[in-house]
Amino acid sequence: MLLKDSTVVEGMARFVDYGRGLEFVKSNGKDPIVYTYPEIEKIEMFKNGERVTYEYIQVVNQGTTKLAELLIEGSMNLYKFSYLTEGWVTSGSGLPLGGIGAVSVTLNLSYKKVAVVKDLCVKRSNETMARYFKDQSTGASFKQMGAYYFRDCPSLVERIKSGKYKHNKLGAIVDFYNSFCD
Repeated sequence: MLLKDSTVVEGMARFVDYGRGLEFVKSNGKDPIVYTYPEIEKIEMFKNGERVTYEYIQVVNQGTTKLAELLIEGSMNLYKFSYLTEGWVTSGSGLPLGGIGAVSVTLNLSYKKVAVVKDLCVKRSNETMARYFKDQSTGASFKQMGAYYFRDCPSLVERIKSGKYKHNKLGAIVDFYNSFCD
């Protein structure tokens, strides 16, 4: 783990307080220390045998700092937020909804955690906040938002406007930007 004061800490850690901090134990297993996100620059760990990097970042118009997995690093970074969502799900029969003639339709609803949602965002190395491209509060399309955000790279803007790169290809867009637009 790299702290914002450039201190490197090694050992075992677990997330505490809903991911807002880490309880860290050095290899001797004694005296756990809790670090909160304002102290942490990045976290590197092994997940399924591969090194994975996480950073606490803030996203434009989101207000809170969140833990995100760093997928692509360069002059532009690509991040992934993963979280469980909750909602109503159906199973079997139960609540009558009506029907036609002798056929009735019933629905059994239960509320539970149903899916892992993965949101992607980008951030240039000189920016303080990351940006989603799925925010429709402005009414702008991805072509409009992408063309504006990537205006420093005309060849990428051309690919976005032509439809070659769409919102679901952020990884390819970030790779292109890091390779040809830097």
